[in-house]
Amino acid sequence: MVARPARLLAAEVDGETVIMDVDDGVYLALDATGTEIFKLLETPCRVSDLVDRLSERYSGTRAEIQADVLVFLKDLQLQNIVTVQ
Repeated sequence: MVARPARLLAAEVDGETVIMDVDDGVYLALDATGTEIFKLLETPCRVSDLVDRLSERYSGTRAEIQADVLVFLKDLQLQNIVTVQ
């Protein structure tokens, strides 16, 4: 399961999301695709379910989308923006 912690502050500005982790002082800006993924993570879900939802919306093979999502989630996890269980 992947989820975003409740401690994050987030605001959408011009189609992008700005995230602030008040505990760690981490600041991050997400583009439109990152914003969509971040919104989908409002409810914890399995990575496979996330990939399925994105595969319905974006062109590319499921394998390509999964690879991109995994890289993105790993980056967010390293910054404590998401938790993966």
